[in-house]
Amino acid sequence: MLLSKLTGLLPSGRPVVAMANEGIGLAAEVEGCGLIVPSGDAEAMTADVIWLTQDDEWRHELAVAARARA
Repeated sequence: MLLSKLTGLLPSGRPVVAMANEGIGLAAEVEGCGLIVPSGDAEAMTADVIWLTQDDEWRHELAVAARARA
């Protein structure tokens, strides 16, 4: 995901799951309103997406934070 794509994703009020290595701009922007998995780690991405689908409260909290960040 490109950092520029966040401007469209965050206002949607949905949490973001992004592949990014810690310390880069994308990871910093997603922190607190979504999940970050290491670049190239498809298993971690899958696990986090499944986790989000199963935890309504956490998903809602991230979604509210995403909207506020936007």
